[in-house]
Amino acid sequence: MGDPEEEDYMSDAFLKKLDSAPPGLVTVRSVARDRYREEASKKGTQLSKTVKEAVLREEGLKKHVDSSNKGFGLLLKMGYQPGQGLGKNAEGRSEPVPIEIPDGRGGLGLASAMKERLHAVREKRRLMLKAEQEQFRTFMAEKFKQCRVRNQLVAVRSVCYQLDMEKSITVPIHPYYWPIQADKEDTETREDTSSEAEVVPKRRRVEHRNFDLSDLPDVPPNPNREECSNSSSESEDETERYSEELLGRIVRYLRRKHSFCFWCSVQYDSQEQLTRDCPGPDEVCGSNPIYASPLLSRLAQRDSIPVLVPSSAWHYC
Repeated sequence: MGDPEEEDYMSDAFLKKLDSAPPGLVTVRSVARDRYREEASKKGTQLSKTVKEAVLREEGLKKHVDSSNKGFGLLLKMGYQPGQGLGKNAEGRSEPVPIEIPDGRGGLGLASAMKERLHAVREKRRLMLKAEQEQFRTFMAEKFKQCRVRNQLVAVRSVCYQLDMEKSITVPIHPYYWPIQADKEDTETREDTSSEAEVVPKRRRVEHRNFDLSDLPDVPPNPNREECSNSSSESEDETERYSEELLGRIVRYLRRKHSFCFWCSVQYDSQEQLTRDCPGPDEVCGSNPIYASPLLSRLAQRDSIPVLVPSSAWHYC
């Protein structure tokens, strides 16, 4: 028989030891897991350092200074009462100066400097926008004025052409006094009549355009007369520069030659009647309806010569 202290390898003792798991490993893992969960829960409930400082600061600011403070005790001896404003008349500050903690690392005064710079940029942008708006208004007003004068110039040229034709005036006092289209059609008609009749109007037209018209009354100066006589488009470009002056000269020519007031739309019988009944040679004098004159009514119905008479152009001041 063997030693009784030796275990029998044929017994169940070895199998029981194999079935039972070692308790040491399981215990260490569970403890580590529980410790991790506890730390995570503490982190969720604990406040950060910045939040703690803010909370403590607010709590400290809410507490009033008591009489145990030396500075506050001196104020009480000098006659200060809690809640009273500073100064002789107690009109000064009654609350302590608030504490402002700057965020970030910008340094002292950076926030105010950035605020002033932003305000300056906004003010500059506002002034630029205002200047652009004023410039746009001025541009549109000038554009409307030029368009209105151009329309009036078309109308007064047609009136001048019609009145000159009624008086058998075949050549205008100046090429700009008649419509460009009418002058062109009149030239083509003359060229188709005969060879002899073709030479005379051309010679008269050349002599007329080469004549110094700047000395005549109510005729605009034309320094580039030879260039303007080459094409109608160049003449129109030259006329654009002094359309308003040309309009006034044609109006005065109609008053002097035909006793016709363009602004009143009335053709008077004589110069005496024109001087007596017409308010004046300016645009502000026109107060009659647009087609009060039979002449303008006939011109509006003509198809050969376009007449543009805008309503705002006659009564606009």
